This record gives sequence, structure tokens and C-alpha cells, in this order.
Amino acid sequence: MYVSWLSPPTKPFAGFEPRGRKIKLIGVPMDTTTSYKPGSRFAPQAVRMASDYMELCSVFGDCIFEREGLDDLGNVVPIVDSVETTLRAVEEVVKGIASEGSKIITLGGDHTVSVGAVRGVYAALREPLCLCVVDAHLDLRNELCGRYSHATTVRRILESVDVSRVVWFGARAFSEEELDYLSSLGARALLVKSVEILEDPQGSLKRVENFLSGCQALYLSIDIDGLDPAYAPGVQTPEPLGIAPLHLFTLVRNLSPRVVAADVVELAPMQDPSGITVALAVKLVVEIATGMLRSRR
Repeated sequence: MYVSWLSPPTKPFAGFEPRGRKIKLIGVPMDTTTSYKPGSRFAPQAVRMASDYMELCSVFGDCIFEREGLDDLGNVVPIVDSVETTLRAVEEVVKGIASEGSKIITLGGDHTVSVGAVRGVYAALREPLCLCVVDAHLDLRNELCGRYSHATTVRRILESVDVSRVVWFGARAFSEEELDYLSSLGARALLVKSVEILEDPQGSLKRVENFLSGCQALYLSIDIDGLDPAYAPGVQTPEPLGIAPLHLFTLVRNLSPRVVAADVVELAPMQDPSGITVALAVKLVVEIATGMLRSRR
């Protein structure tokens, strides 16, 4: 049983203990593959703590999440000396949850945890997925301090999962190796750079929506560093010239009817003395869950 990999939370998100709801939240407090600032292992607990002090209605005015909530199942306990074993545990947990017909929100941890989460959804649904990645980076390197790194996340996903379409939203930090790999993906990939979003927000959002319009099962992966450091300083790898929260929250709202699972990763509370990045992460969970609940209705 997948529950054997889970440790119950000391404080559930917004007080929502498990009671058979159709959205499940799990944490993966792992940051062993980061290459810059550490600390995302503390993010799941920080987000849960902050959730007690924030409103649970959507910023767009829908209070369905406040009424219905989610089941906080706790954390996948990471295996400190084995990234691969931790990812297999994440995959088993997510596969088990998705096989029961529930939607899933995962709190990282660094971006590597998304590899296990996407694999789990794919194993449960047994159909091609679409992937939307909000990130300052492409995460398409073949190696960075090993094959499993927060800089290789999307490449490992594309190598092991049938992804019919993949979008990067807000990217602005690339290597030549990554751009070459991106080019090899051809028409199934769309890169919407942060400068394009800042210059033409509505047009950029429409491009993403049109590109993903035929997707039935969408995985949404949100690396908080996709936002500009002015809004989200508490991340592991900050990059200037990022997008604004309005761009991200509108994207979530537009895509939510097709989102079967999502993650929020790379939040580093130790780099966030004011707590503004943690607050954004709480609201992202609220917005994602609101969209999931609206789509079920």
C-alpha cells in the first residue's frame, strides 16, 4: 500500500485532515539535488503552517475550496542517500492516489520530486500526458552533479513518460545544450519566455491555452522561481526578469479544467525572511485546488 511511504503531517494544510475528499495533498521534503541555495525540504511544513492564517477563497472570488477542502496525507519520507529510491516512493504514492480517481497536489522539495510525481500519474492513467512547466529554467540538462538534479528534471520526465505536448512558461535562463535539446522536440514543445509574457501577457496566455487545447490529462509543475525575485525571493535559484503573480494565477485559472495533478516546488523558506514567498505558495495551492474542484463540477 502506498500509505506505507507516508508520514502524517503534524499540522495539516488549513486543518484539512483526510476524510475521503477527491483532492489529495502530499509533501516531499527533499532538496538533495539542488545546485545553489538549499532549504526547500522545509517548504511543506512552512506552507502548512502559513495556511492557518490565510483566506481559502480564490483571488477571483470563488469559495468552493473553503467549503470542500482537500485531504492532506502528509509527507513522503525521503531516503537521504538515494534520490532514485525517493523518486520511486513518490511514484508509488502518486500512482496509488491517482488510481483511486483523486487529483493530486505535491509540495516540494526541489524540482526533482516532479520526476516521481509525473511518472506516478502516467502509470495510473496509462495515457499520454501534457505537461506545463512554470520555471525560470528549462531543466533540460543531461547531467548536473549527476543524472538526477533540479536542472535535469524535465529531461528525465521526457525520457520516461509519454508526453504529447510540453510548455515552458516564464523561462529566461538557458544553456546551449538545453536549447539544442528543446529544438529536437519539434512541434510538441512550446517555449513562452518571460520577456514575451511581460510584453504581451494576454497573447502569451492565449498561446499556451491554444497549444494545450486538445489535452485531456494535464500535469502542471510550478517552480516558484518562475516568478520574479521581487515577488518571490524565497527560492533556491533566483533569476531576474521573471513573471508576476497575476500572470501565474491567470494561467492556473485558464488551465485548471484539464489539470489532473500539480506540484509547487523550489520554495526555500530560509531565503524568505518576510514570508511573502510562502504566502504565494499557500495561495497557489488554493487556486490549483479551486480549479480542480470547479472542473469536477
